[in-house]
Amino acid sequence: MFKSLLLLLTISAPLALSAQWNPDAGAILPYSVTAAHASSNNSNVGGAFDGNFNTNWESTAPMPSGYRTRLDQNLLLNQNGVTVTSSANGLDLQPATDGNTDTPVGMPSSPGVNTWVNFHLNTPQPLLLANAKFAYSDPVVISLYAFTAPGDSILLGTYSSNYTSVRYDFPTLSTPVTDLKIWATGGFAVFEVSVLATLPKESVTLDLGSLRNIGIVETRQWTGEGINAAATLLGSVDSLNWVVLANLNPSSQSKVTTHLPTPMLLRYLRTEHTLPLVDYQRCYVWEIDAYDQYGWQGTIPPPAPSKVNLRQLLGVNSIWHWAYGWDFDSIQAVNPNIGAQEFSAIVSQGRSYHNLVWDVSDPDQNPDFPGISQHGGLNAPWLNWDDEYSTWHNAGLNVQATIQFTGTGDYSFPPEVWDTPYASAYQYGREFALHFGPTYGTGTVAAMEVGNEPWTGYSAEFYREILWGMARGVKEADPAMEVFPCALQAAYPQAENEYYKHYMGARISDREAPFLDGINLHLYNFYQDENDIRRSGHPEKPFTQFWEILNGIRFRDTNMPGKKIYVTEWGWDGDGGEECTHSECVSEKAQSVYAVREALLMMRLGVERAHWFFHKNTSPDPWSSIFSRSGLQDYYFQQKNCFHAFEAMNVLLGSRYFINTIQEDSTAYIYQMGDEVGNITHLVAWRPMDADTNSSITITVPAPEDQVPIEAWHIEGLSSTGEAAAVPTLSAGQMTMSISTTPLVIQLSAPAAIATPDVDGLVLKVYPNPASSVLYIEFPGNKDAEIVNVLGQLVRSVTVQGAAVVDISDLKTGVYWVKIGDRVGSFVKLCD
Repeated sequence: MFKSLLLLLTISAPLALSAQWNPDAGAILPYSVTAAHASSNNSNVGGAFDGNFNTNWESTAPMPSGYRTRLDQNLLLNQNGVTVTSSANGLDLQPATDGNTDTPVGMPSSPGVNTWVNFHLNTPQPLLLANAKFAYSDPVVISLYAFTAPGDSILLGTYSSNYTSVRYDFPTLSTPVTDLKIWATGGFAVFEVSVLATLPKESVTLDLGSLRNIGIVETRQWTGEGINAAATLLGSVDSLNWVVLANLNPSSQSKVTTHLPTPMLLRYLRTEHTLPLVDYQRCYVWEIDAYDQYGWQGTIPPPAPSKVNLRQLLGVNSIWHWAYGWDFDSIQAVNPNIGAQEFSAIVSQGRSYHNLVWDVSDPDQNPDFPGISQHGGLNAPWLNWDDEYSTWHNAGLNVQATIQFTGTGDYSFPPEVWDTPYASAYQYGREFALHFGPTYGTGTVAAMEVGNEPWTGYSAEFYREILWGMARGVKEADPAMEVFPCALQAAYPQAENEYYKHYMGARISDREAPFLDGINLHLYNFYQDENDIRRSGHPEKPFTQFWEILNGIRFRDTNMPGKKIYVTEWGWDGDGGEECTHSECVSEKAQSVYAVREALLMMRLGVERAHWFFHKNTSPDPWSSIFSRSGLQDYYFQQKNCFHAFEAMNVLLGSRYFINTIQEDSTAYIYQMGDEVGNITHLVAWRPMDADTNSSITITVPAPEDQVPIEAWHIEGLSSTGEAAAVPTLSAGQMTMSISTTPLVIQLSAPAAIATPDVDGLVLKVYPNPASSVLYIEFPGNKDAEIVNVLGQLVRSVTVQGAAVVDISDLKTGVYWVKIGDRVGSFVKLCD
């Protein structure tokens, strides 16, 4: 009763969110969504421009006979471009070239005279093939000849297939054909003659309505596996003059992204397929989408200081007992620090895959968390959540439980078994928060997610019922417990029509949002290469899945301003302990340095939690498959280099916050890091490239005012404290450093000690502080300065003409004062 009264006193109405909810606030729609379009055969062309990569336009088949009715393919169609004559003067031969094989023209015979029809090409050119259909009643010989010059002919073949269309291939000729002639020894009927001069082309054309600035074009097209074909992306301003933008892979069925080297003003885009002379061969276009140079990801928001430091950001994914595939007690007997205790040294957050079926046999059943802790779960008698989460919590980890349920597959509760999805989810959330929450419960769980990836089996409406119920149940039981939705993306609305139904705009509404503390993203750096193989790119590589974070930021800023962004899965599969051989693998070095670079990038983008997937490799050699090599440990619990990279991040930068960017382009990323009040203490710099590119460059940037670099390290995972690096040099306010793809951490001196100015307003600056070998003194004019120790003894005199550089390498460790008249500055001398 007392607990219920407390609940009523602490429940408050959720804060209002955005004034106008926009489910598509994160998505950047392509120009093509509202554009006009056409195809070479005008069949179902809309399927290539509906924003859905699973609907398509399908061409007709030019071969064996489809080309006959096409003016762009059949040179003889309706006598277009040819002059037709025959042995029967005045005979109308138009039906013989109308594309219809059922409209004959009779050619009368004359005793002792051959019958003929001649097709003269107004523009002579090489030909590939001809098709002809004739009929005859008396024995007659019909021959087809190609003329390349007057009196110079080549026999293509004779016709003996009455009432049947027959194909005749032209030999490979460099000399253009001038005439095609049919000779016959008697009378016959001509049903149709057609000629193909070049390989047939099929195309889809997009009209954007006006000139648009095009930088990115996404296509999905296919002309058949193992088919000798070609596909080209073309652009035009007037639909008359076309320029090739890219040669596409005709055998690829995946989405292909074409980045134009320089954005172009274009109105028309076309995919053109050149098909081989294969019967019934077609081509397909699923989508042509056009964007400006920023594509679907949009622009990066301006930098802002992070709300959390690096250690507070970093987390790791694990599961009950931290012993995936092993017996925990046996492993702990060998290594008592396994699990939460070991990982709390490198992260502050632990994310647990908490399966709903371990707690209840039916989703409509009320969970008994005190009973589970005493007797085990209904489907997991070995389970004790109190022992489990207290171990994580006592080791120093903030616990985030993702309540994992699906509509199909393992650990599933299909929709039909949820009798009352909202009420059942509400009851589960309420009981969970009452038992584990920080206000009334054990205090061992800080946050809960309503599902991990329940993307199949549940409609958007059904999931929202569960989300609404569970989130509201948590918040009305313990407002101090954070609640997040399952992992969603805000970039592709069409996802709700595909296999993975995870569009944020469909699965979060303004009804559920007030009970949520933010949004939840899973971000991996996947992309499809030119051979249609999925790869893992470096953190800064544009248009990988990682950059869906920008769409999520826009969704959050519009609909849930001020709320948090958690990235609950990220990482790379890499070598280390077990060999990594699947297509998404990166090297052991890359896995380590990418972890550092992406962690800093996420801080810069405002992410407040980032849980690495996974805490250990999930299979021994030789079973290398996606996510099996993503661990910070190998399968046998040995720490990988990426584990040591996390250690070094904590040692060198754990208490530091992102402050601002110095540079962020294709040459270098250079970030300022500092304390919680914005004082800059470190710089971090790297080249945004493939980690295995070993070249370094020298770069010069403005140095923070009155600060100098005093120490530097690389973080590659070779040491738990970082690897010593050359300290950048300083000259005239410019810092020069050598950078590579491995992050370079630079510690800066404290800002200059500034003596309080008197009435004349002149300021004395002394830096760095601490100093080791060189001291900088700045003061306007030409003045004498004295350096004294704590005993008041003079240890150095120097004349300052606006500025002075003083060698202090011989001074002992301690505190010193710099005096110019009545002004006094101080510094700490450290040993070299």
